[in-house]
Amino acid sequence: MDLLLQQTNRSLLELHHQMDTLVKYSGSGVHDLESSIVKAINELYENCTRLEDYLFKEPSHRKQTSKLKVDQILYDVRHIEASYNSYIRKRKQREEDENRRQQLLNTKFKTNAESNDTKIALDYALQHHDALQSADKNIGQMLYTGSAALDQMRNQRMSLKGVRKRILDIGNTLGLSNTVMRMIDKRGTQDKWIVYGCIVVTLIIIFLTLKYLT
Repeated sequence: MDLLLQQTNRSLLELHHQMDTLVKYSGSGVHDLESSIVKAINELYENCTRLEDYLFKEPSHRKQTSKLKVDQILYDVRHIEASYNSYIRKRKQREEDENRRQQLLNTKFKTNAESNDTKIALDYALQHHDALQSADKNIGQMLYTGSAALDQMRNQRMSLKGVRKRILDIGNTLGLSNTVMRMIDKRGTQDKWIVYGCIVVTLIIIFLTLKYLT
């Protein structure tokens, strides 16, 4: 384990040197240097995995010290990897900015007579944007209306529960039996269906009247 630990520390120092070179490097071989750094990071991770396996074979009096060394190496590798990823993101951003700059410099500006297509495209984009905003506003209004309706239904439900509870309390106070209460509930259900039946019959009569008299 000591030999592998020394080898890993040397690789870590070399990786630090490569990262310092990469930050200052601007030549044509930068991609080769980046590939070398990625390879070194992967190898260090593999060495750390092997070192962690060796920890189980270490004597108890050395295990804690060896574990601290492995954890420190692993922390350094992760830190270098994060720095490398940050460097890559910044380099790609610089390249994209440079490409956009070159495209802008190479763009040939047209006269007003030659840019009608651009105007039409801009008008269409503005109309599309206005339509999306209007649709978003309408959807928001519908959601608000639906939410208000649900709140109202919940309030009505709570009110009906309160009324039913008060009726049951009054019934218990008057000494009404369970049979009488069931009869009252049954009568309420029958009245509801009678109302529904009357509504249906009325609608049929209206429909037939409109159909044969118009």
